[in-house]
Amino acid sequence: MPLFSIVIPTYNRSGQIVHAIESLLRQTFNSYEIIVVDDGSSDDTKEKLTGYITSGTIYYHHQENKGVCAARNHGASKAKGSYLIFLDSDDEVLPEWLADFKNLSDQGFSLLCCSMTVRKPGGGIKKVSCLDPYKNGGKDKGISIPGTWAIKTDWFRSLGGFDEAIKYGENTELKFRMMAEDKNWGFVDHHNLIYNESETGGSKQIKNKLQSNLHILAKHQHYFNQNPEVKRLFLSVAAVSAARLGMYDEARRLFFLTWKTRKTNLKSILQCMISMHPLLMRRKWKPISSNIQ
Repeated sequence: MPLFSIVIPTYNRSGQIVHAIESLLRQTFNSYEIIVVDDGSSDDTKEKLTGYITSGTIYYHHQENKGVCAARNHGASKAKGSYLIFLDSDDEVLPEWLADFKNLSDQGFSLLCCSMTVRKPGGGIKKVSCLDPYKNGGKDKGISIPGTWAIKTDWFRSLGGFDEAIKYGENTELKFRMMAEDKNWGFVDHHNLIYNESETGGSKQIKNKLQSNLHILAKHQHYFNQNPEVKRLFLSVAAVSAARLGMYDEARRLFFLTWKTRKTNLKSILQCMISMHPLLMRRKWKPISSNIQ
């Protein structure tokens, strides 16, 4: 049995997924399997992967389009490895990625974490350390982005996998559940994941961001009540999303809750004041669409 099962969900990314696969084939540690879950692609993804499939390098599964969470869960159900790793089909990893995870697994950790390099759409580079990803002195460790962590397969399954009701922030939501159950986490501060940041801001994604943040806030009330600053951030993101969707009454309500969560936070005070004036709100958060279904 392989030590690692690497699950790659993909949807219409035939131009990128081969780069992800090739980076896996350059690993210095080779006890792994690759499981690609094609989430209903309409491009030539399968044709691009044919050589890898026939050589036995990867296992390929096709499903009707159900979203990334469903694709990841489907891949996890097929996994034979002791640890699961999820990798997005437009990202890449360095050759020592699995070797570093293997060294951590030898120490019995339930979750194995590494750092990452972010490639910006404009060509910029940012390094993010798993020891202090949020620049708060290491109070919160570990990065939620797939490819920066490996989890014991049995533990992932006992957690219930990814929440398929979420279309944005699903990795953070899973991290909340992991934090509540087990903190036996190991860290290696090597930037082994190359995360290719994509352009964001479409109306569909912003709507997903709003709905998912509200879902997560309701699902993890206990955590947010104990962590008001994190709650404020989630509420603020939801409020801005609502404003950009032209949902001004909802945005105003959420900005009020953001201020109420941390009444001394200057940014929340200003946002709440702006939301009281419709014209200012439209200027500050210009609606991306006036026709959201």
